[in-house]
Amino acid sequence: MKEFAKFSAFLAFLSMAAAAWAQTALAPPQVGFIQDGHGQIHPVNGVAGNFLLGGPAATKVLSAAFSGSFGLLKSSSALLVTDSRGHAIAGVDAPPGLALFAFSADGSPALAYFPQTASFRVWDGHTFQASGDSSALAKQAVLSIAALNSAAATIIVQRPDGLFQLGVQLSTGAVVSQMSLPGVSAPALLVANGALVYRDAQGVVVRRPNGAENHIAAHLPASVAFSQMGQAWLQVTDLGTGRLYAVSIQPGSEHYYTLPEVRQ
Repeated sequence: MKEFAKFSAFLAFLSMAAAAWAQTALAPPQVGFIQDGHGQIHPVNGVAGNFLLGGPAATKVLSAAFSGSFGLLKSSSALLVTDSRGHAIAGVDAPPGLALFAFSADGSPALAYFPQTASFRVWDGHTFQASGDSSALAKQAVLSIAALNSAAATIIVQRPDGLFQLGVQLSTGAVVSQMSLPGVSAPALLVANGALVYRDAQGVVVRRPNGAENHIAAHLPASVAFSQMGQAWLQVTDLGTGRLYAVSIQPGSEHYYTLPEVRQ
């Protein structure tokens, strides 16, 4: 009951904050949402290179990702689904700790993975359902996940000898395939359009589903994290300073931008 009360309060705050933002965002086009270093979610409006950050639409968020059509947010005890404007539309209790998220090709919710419990939740169109035993992943450093379909997932793990892509059967949690990813370095992110994004010495690399690669010049900080902030947009977080950046991975419009500083 206590956990449900926390979840209800989290959902109510997000709905009210998103509604308030929607009333003020009358002109600029929407880019997506970002998560700052204080666990707050901010809408990002404007156009490439000229961004406007809105006030916090949610607080105490541990993990978040946004496809442009939907958002997935994780608090200390709840997993929440939002629509494109940040309004809460579904939610369930969730294990403690951080989460990794995946969207379907159309941007709808697909999959959540909780590293602390090595468990998946699968979206059935209405809510998230628990999958099979995933204990085989308990000792794996999982970096990113993607949903192949409702029965199978692709994940990227980091091992001492490099990064590997694994195929996982969701009903059983069994690893059914694996291949090494030579030349790919962390952080690495699988995004909804099927691309793999990772860093190299020159900046950001976008590997398309057909194997073609686009290189985006960027002076990346020493330690960064990638997350999806909108349709064809990624958030880059400097883990040392908390500064935020944005990367457009839209074919033909690939570029790296500095986001405005978040005002507290």
